[in-house]
Amino acid sequence: MVTQQLLIRYAKSFFSLVEEKNQLIHVEKDLEHIYRWVNQHPEFCRIMKNPIIKPHVKIQLVRQLFLDAHPLILSFFNIIIQKQRANILPDILKTCYTLLLEKNKKIEVLLLTAQSLDHKTKDLLAKKIHEHTGYQPIIQEIMKPDLIGGFIIRMKDYSYDASIRRKLNLIARNFSINLYERKL
Repeated sequence: MVTQQLLIRYAKSFFSLVEEKNQLIHVEKDLEHIYRWVNQHPEFCRIMKNPIIKPHVKIQLVRQLFLDAHPLILSFFNIIIQKQRANILPDILKTCYTLLLEKNKKIEVLLLTAQSLDHKTKDLLAKKIHEHTGYQPIIQEIMKPDLIGGFIIRMKDYSYDASIRRKLNLIARNFSINLYERKL
């Protein structure tokens, strides 16, 4: 089992190396690009977690996929794979990305809506999130028609549900309580 401490240790060691080499600005864009690519391609995660595939094949795959990536990122990935930690490489990458966002005072926000929101509403929402958290939100909007109306915001371990579906469920729960039944 992989602990969050282990992932943070790897991510912090990577960033300390990057800062020591004074390459943070160059690494940021590549790291964000790789993180987004890995999220869109779950087969990459399956390959990295597959114990049958030899480490040298995984290293070669990483070099071919991320040919234009910064050499420090590729070296870091090589070390992880050589140390038989390729199975947690996607998790380490996610932790690195999270630390990068923290460093830049940004936060990923998942916005679930029944219909697409207009830019004015999104900007107002981003402003409110910035006021409450002090972080600049990166909003990813996902359409979920089953919400009927309203929205749900998820960021880090916080969730705010302002959907019509939730309100209807609360009403249904209130009606399920029998007011005339004697409680002991």
